[in-house]
Amino acid sequence: MPFRVTGPTEFVLFAVWTLGDQELKYVRAATAAIDMYADLFGQGSVVVMGDFNSNAIWDREHPSSLNHTALVASLSSFGLVSAYHVHLGVRHGEESDKTFYLHKNKVKSYHIDYCFLPEKWLPLVKHIDIGTHAAWYKASDHSPLLVEVATET
Repeated sequence: MPFRVTGPTEFVLFAVWTLGDQELKYVRAATAAIDMYADLFGQGSVVVMGDFNSNAIWDREHPSSLNHTALVASLSSFGLVSAYHVHLGVRHGEESDKTFYLHKNKVKSYHIDYCFLPEKWLPLVKHIDIGTHAAWYKASDHSPLLVEVATET
């Protein structure tokens, strides 16, 4: 769902939570939504952030045009990159930091939450952090992904 954010830096924020109980499941829905809202991506800065329920490790389970790698490529075509991956120099599917714990189990952990932001904002990224399982498991099966960005000058 897109929201217009106003302030020192204006942008459109797409809040993402993909689900599995719909016709287009998980990453398939996110990839289709990017196509559906393509016009908004050309109108200024856009941030796409949230629970994608997606990772490159599951690419084979989806059509190649609707998998995680296709999603990343589609966002890249609009000048968006994953802040975590670029800032920390990590490839999709090779994340050591986990954002989701299936049934709150630390052993069944995955990286499925992302913040895609304009590549031109990368020099403005001040800090990236993912909450620990120990600090968050009582509240959620996800740990928060924090991306701190300085305002544009």
